[in-house]
Amino acid sequence: GLTGHIESPDTRLLTLSVPRSKGWKLYLNGEKTPLLNVNGIYMGTLLAPGSYDVELRYTTPGLLPGLAVSAAALLLLLAHGVLWLVQRKKN
Repeated sequence: GLTGHIESPDTRLLTLSVPRSKGWKLYLNGEKTPLLNVNGIYMGTLLAPGSYDVELRYTTPGLLPGLAVSAAALLLLLAHGVLWLVQRKKN
């Protein structure tokens, strides 16, 4: 992520030279703020006059579902291995 502080003397467009992606979230003074498309591929937001602590956070889209599927596959693989060992000992 990125952090910073900005003073806006009047209404302005804050443009971030980071390519837009679904994983980015913008927080102004700790509050989640919508991101706008700027110049086709970048992102930004409108700032009213004031002082802002800016925080940009990135989370890989699909990370949590991917981790869940991987964990389930690992558990199935372990269960299969245990069953195979139990079957092998019986024979």
